Amino acid sequence: MKEDVTFSKPEDDLKEVSVMMKKHNLDTIPICDSEQKLVGMVTAHDIVLQGFAEEKPGTTKVSEIMNGDLAFVEPDTSIDEAKKLMAQHNVRRLPVTVNGNLVGVVSLDDIQ
Repeated sequence: MKEDVTFSKPEDDLKEVSVMMKKHNLDTIPICDSEQKLVGMVTAHDIVLQGFAEEKPGTTKVSEIMNGDLAFVEPDTSIDEAKKLMAQHNVRRLPVTVNGNLVGVVSLDDIQ
């Protein structure tokens, strides 16, 4: 699990988020509110299709395109359960939360 997680805020625009993702070599980024509560996730694919393809990356807020229906795990979730959730939701990364607060991200590479 990676504990030093780069995240975005709902009010960030897609251009800001895409620059942040490029800088940190991310294809997925968690979205957290001001109290670091996980509220969504955004992928590079989401940004391309819903922001840049619509030609409004500087005005569209990440909250407008983020996926709020999240699969997530807690630190004590078993590896088998994490793999199962990844398969069910067709994702390679899961946010790790404690009481809704983002504390890390676990990737498929971490657990294989």
